[in-house]
Amino acid sequence: MINLDEHTGEHPRIGAADVVPFVPISGVSMADCVEIARRLGQRVGNELGVPVYLYEEAATRPERKDLENIRRGQYEALKLEITGNPERAPDFGPARLGTAGATVIGRATR
Repeated sequence: MINLDEHTGEHPRIGAADVVPFVPISGVSMADCVEIARRLGQRVGNELGVPVYLYEEAATRPERKDLENIRRGQYEALKLEITGNPERAPDFGPARLGTAGATVIGRATR
């Protein structure tokens, strides 16, 4: 029911669940957050068929540490580039966007 093709707004986004950050709290380490982010990313990609990009501390590529690099061009550009540009291939899930878009999951440092 979610359709980003019909969505407009001011906030940069690539998907309906745009960013899922994990922040360490008492008794949880940065490494724990990275591991949880990667496990969730794999599940979301495989089980829900949503493209997933890992960012900040969980990033698998240096250029993906910065959320702005992943969101470059937002949903509209990613929809065109995800299938043919290897730099825009997701870490998990299909290399195509449905109408709910993609999500970014990681260990937030801020």
